[in-house]
Amino acid sequence: MATTFSQDNIDCAVLIAGGGLAGLTLARCLADAFIGSSRKIILVDRANLSKSDATVDSMLDVRSTALSHTTVDIYRQLKLWSQLQVGAAPIAAIHVSDKGHIAKAELSAEESGRDALGCVVENKELASVLLGAVKSHPNITLLDRSTVSEPKALQGGYQLTVMGESQAENRHITTALLIVADGTQSPLRTALGIDQQTDDYQQYALVTNIETQKPHAGVAYERFLPDGALACLPLMPVAGKHRNAIVWSMPRERCAALQSFDSDELVEAIPKVLGGSLGKVMAAGQVAG
Repeated sequence: MATTFSQDNIDCAVLIAGGGLAGLTLARCLADAFIGSSRKIILVDRANLSKSDATVDSMLDVRSTALSHTTVDIYRQLKLWSQLQVGAAPIAAIHVSDKGHIAKAELSAEESGRDALGCVVENKELASVLLGAVKSHPNITLLDRSTVSEPKALQGGYQLTVMGESQAENRHITTALLIVADGTQSPLRTALGIDQQTDDYQQYALVTNIETQKPHAGVAYERFLPDGALACLPLMPVAGKHRNAIVWSMPRERCAALQSFDSDELVEAIPKVLGGSLGKVMAAGQVAG
């Protein structure tokens, strides 16, 4: 099982800063290569990942992730797919259309010779499975409620300070490989002097879940609009109710206006863009932008 450190000076093979979906997945992928050796991976995150409900606290529960066929294969190799598959909605087909035009494109898993083109998993479920896999792996040490600072390049690695909630929990760590996965506003990336390029497309995304009158039948919809695009992704039903995830990109002003909408107003707005393939939109969940 994952352990905690009491030493002040620690050596590890890999230190990953960031315990989101990318950091958790990467830690688990790398760890199997170290089985049977003394090499360790240290995963550091500022959130309290040790809490049983940490996945709800650390990320918006309305968000979902569409996993490609290749990503599903990776989770199969990690022997995690059997846990994830329970809550994964397979994408059997993708319908692409342009509002105001007749032409459309359709992709199907059957024509591709696959069971599914991909799957959609709610982030809280994905994070829960990954976190369990990380915490139980003998070659991974989880340091949550901690941040990485003061990176110093050495010959063949980096020396860093991992700061906990109290001074007594601070640690000096030397790692052969440092992986920065702590988000777009990464303080560690800034401390390392790594530049980023940002292109402003003047587009903002609104994310929510909807309940629909008709089942999605595993179909994902992508609808291009004059000022953006809307993706409607299949989710697993809950209590017999048909659910879909909505990712709607649009100009900032419109996004800000829609974020102020209540559920009833969203129920009216979404079908005007999505169309009637799924019947009436019965309800809309919490909005994230």
